[in-house]
Parts: sequence; structure tokens; C-alpha cells
Amino acid sequence: MSTMYVNKVQELNVGEGVHIPGHVIQTVTHENPSIGTRIAISSGTPIEISTDYRISITPHKVGNKILVWYQYHIQNNTEVYGGIWPAVTTNGGINWYNAVAEHDSSSGVAKGTAPADGHFNEGHRNASTGGILWNVFTQQVIWETTTTNEHTFSLWAQMGAPSYQIGDNGPNVTAIAQEIAV
Repeated sequence: MSTMYVNKVQELNVGEGVHIPGHVIQTVTHENPSIGTRIAISSGTPIEISTDYRISITPHKVGNKILVWYQYHIQNNTEVYGGIWPAVTTNGGINWYNAVAEHDSSSGVAKGTAPADGHFNEGHRNASTGGILWNVFTQQVIWETTTTNEHTFSLWAQMGAPSYQIGDNGPNVTAIAQEIAV
């Protein structure tokens, strides 16, 4: 086995980045700027929760992967259920697409389809009759790029019954996006 020693790896073409398959090319972080803001989610149809939860990354190459992590905290009352999931746009928010696949008891929604009514509404459920839950959740998304346009991710929600709060007495909403070379 050989060992290679280097002091510096520099991109050949400025702005292109160094592409080593499986390695992170760039990392973007975001923290909700509206610290302490509680948002009630009650819509029975898919909606973007807040533009404050958006994180954007511009990939260097078509086909690279984008890995996105979201952490958020919700208050989930008794007998309440709904869903929160990441969605993505590559055209400034004109069209949004589910960044994850989801299913219900009889069908499903593929990754890359437009947010649709009736599927993501039971991802967070408190079926107990005994009290309120305050939970911290983390979601991960792996998205394959088909364009080098800016990719903006955000959290979307849909309620199945009553409402819950995001940002209520818990950690702030944070996000990390990384472009991974293929």
C-alpha cells in the first residue's frame, strides 16, 4: 500500500470545487432567526410552516447528492396527529416537491412529487389521553440533484386532527445541508 502526503489540495478550475466521490463538497448551516416564536400548525392541507425554516444550497454538479438534516421541537396535545416533512424547490418557491416519500395505510406519495393532501398527516401522533408531549425530532433527507440551480429546503406540515405548536419551550429549529460528490 502507498501513502500520499500533501500540504494542500486546490481546485483546478476556480469555483468548481474539489470533487472526490463520497466526500462533502460544501456545508451550509441555518438556525431559525425568530428564536422564541411559537407557530401553531392547524392546516388540513399541506403548507410551508415558515420561511424562517428555509435552508439553501447551490450544487456544483448535476447528480451530486444533497444531505439535509432538520431538528425541530413540537408540542403535541392529547389526541392530536399531523405530519412535518422537508420539501424542496429549485425555482425560487414556485414549485415545491416532497423531499421524502411517505405512505398511508393503502397508498403512498413518491419523493419528488408535489405536496398532496392526505398522506403526511400522521407522522407525529399523540394517541394517549393522558397529556401533552414535548418532543425533539430530527429528519434526514438525501436528494439527488438534477440541476445546478439553488436548492431551497423547508419544513412543510399537514394536520390530521386539531393542532400542535412548533418552537414551544424547546430547542430552536436548525438545519444543515451538505453537497456530497458522486
